[in-house]
Amino acid sequence: MTEYELLDLMGTWKANAALSLMALFLLLAAYVLLAQIAGRTMLRTQVVIVTCLMLWFSGIILAAVYTSLQTLIDLRELGSYGYTTIRRAKFFMWLITLGCSIAPLACIHYMILVRYHPPERRKPQ
Repeated sequence: MTEYELLDLMGTWKANAALSLMALFLLLAAYVLLAQIAGRTMLRTQVVIVTCLMLWFSGIILAAVYTSLQTLIDLRELGSYGYTTIRRAKFFMWLITLGCSIAPLACIHYMILVRYHPPERRKPQ
């Protein structure tokens, strides 16, 4: 495999990782928007169904992000970019994966706050 082909393949996998991250952020933004607009009026079963669907889709998208980043690291190893670069890339991969794993939990926490903690009303003075 030539260097040009390797760089082209790396660019493709980088675009795949970026697209997966955008899909995850879009999913989480839609969930937070749903919590903000209709969180108080939804039934408990509706909240459970929407939350389970969000967790399932975010798990699939997170697997795609992890696979894309791991493939990028493997391609870097194939291109012999050096041990330090590979180590930094693996740390970056785990950092991104951990952040994307915590984000759905933060969205669920927001849904709980919206549903069970009414906003404080200001008393007229």
